[in-house]
Amino acid sequence: MHDMTFIDNEKGVCLQTAGEREEIKISMTDVEIYGEDNNSDVPDGQSQYCVEKFGLMLFGSNQGGKDLHPTMSSKLPIYKIKSYGAWGAEITLENVNFNNFESSETRKCG
Repeated sequence: MHDMTFIDNEKGVCLQTAGEREEIKISMTDVEIYGEDNNSDVPDGQSQYCVEKFGLMLFGSNQGGKDLHPTMSSKLPIYKIKSYGAWGAEITLENVNFNNFESSETRKCG
């Protein structure tokens, strides 16, 4: 993955591969990840969606995988890994920047 921008994500970026091979590489380069987005477009009478936000979750490789496009409903939560881990994955992060992540005391959502 490269040249991406992520804004206001609850769980953050999580790259996974499936299957066991001689060489498994996961790479993320030139990425900007934003926590708070100064969300001021909340409709009248509604409150902001305020949850803890993560920049990224651990990347990894697993024995089993899913089709890229869903073919049936998935058990929740969707981000849960439902397979054994695979050995030998090489993870590389380059030029990944985290912006606007505030402490719980200073967050706009409290």
